[in-house]
Amino acid sequence: MQKAILIAGDEERHANDVNDFLEFVQNNLEICHYSLKAIGGLNRQDMYWYLAQEFQYGRHPDEPVLILYYGHGTPEGWSTKDGRIVMPYHGLAKIVESFTSGPFILINDCCHAEAVIPVFASSAHAENRVEIFAACKAEEVSYGGLVYEVL
Repeated sequence: MQKAILIAGDEERHANDVNDFLEFVQNNLEICHYSLKAIGGLNRQDMYWYLAQEFQYGRHPDEPVLILYYGHGTPEGWSTKDGRIVMPYHGLAKIVESFTSGPFILINDCCHAEAVIPVFASSAHAENRVEIFAACKAEEVSYGGLVYEVL
């Protein structure tokens, strides 16, 4: 794995869980510290910009990328506690499609987590290179747990 982007939602518990996962990755996987990015609290505009920058610069397009999202979600995408979308799934798929041709792994630990799967399944570039781990089905809520099951 060449790059890991760990994204925390808008609550302190999300940041704590991302930090736990960051520690796990640093101690157990072969990812250089400079290839690990942990972020949180971004609004919609900043999230788009940040992810596009991370995918576009400082890495070869064929290198693998892991994104962990731990926060709130709706059937349309990642959200704040009050339901405002900060990254629609179609926007995430477009960024991945535009800037990477290598393997992409998404750990989606939020409510309605499986709702991201049809969005990526409809992408022509996703076949055989996108893996998604979802905390719950598209119509279910999650109370956080996928990260701890992995750890």
